[in-house]
Amino acid sequence: MAIFVIVGALSGTAGGVLMWLSGMSPPAAIFAGAGCFITVVLFQMAVAEFVTRQWRP
Repeated sequence: MAIFVIVGALSGTAGGVLMWLSGMSPPAAIFAGAGCFITVVLFQMAVAEFVTRQWRP
């Protein structure tokens, strides 16, 4: 779970910075980064759940 949060934080930071550099206001870029974080973490958890279910007998 910790690796999911680390990867999500990195992608959220990158998303927020890219949005800020593209001209968004800082608060809007923060919300965009938070959206990236939530999306990436949920996607990773869904993939992990799918993969672990495939390997169970």
